[in-house]
Amino acid sequence: EHLDARVVLDGTENGGRTWPLPFRPQRLTKDPFSEMTRAYFAIPDVFRRPNHSLDNWLQRLVRTRGVRGIICVRHIWCDLWHAASQRLRISLARPFLDMDLDPNASIESGRNLTRIQAFLESLK
Repeated sequence: EHLDARVVLDGTENGGRTWPLPFRPQRLTKDPFSEMTRAYFAIPDVFRRPNHSLDNWLQRLVRTRGVRGIICVRHIWCDLWHAASQRLRISLARPFLDMDLDPNASIESGRNLTRIQAFLESLK
């Protein structure tokens, strides 16, 4: 955001993608196990097969939140996100930066910051 951009969707492990569905109080009282299963197994993730739920979740939110560009931040060792990034680039149909993170560097390291700045300039 200090680069004059705004994050409108956080699909990381700590973002909205991993939030369970809202619990339904009556169902939680009647059958807590089934209700918790329903809420938590609806979380879209890259490891699920088929992973249509991840695609649908991303497509819906990219469209409704007016996303202009996507930065896919992934750990260099995460093969699942690496494999999914090309498919997401095509299916989301937005400018796309696939950015791998070195385990010893922060997102704001020189290399990463330069890539983000260049990407943001391309969106203007």
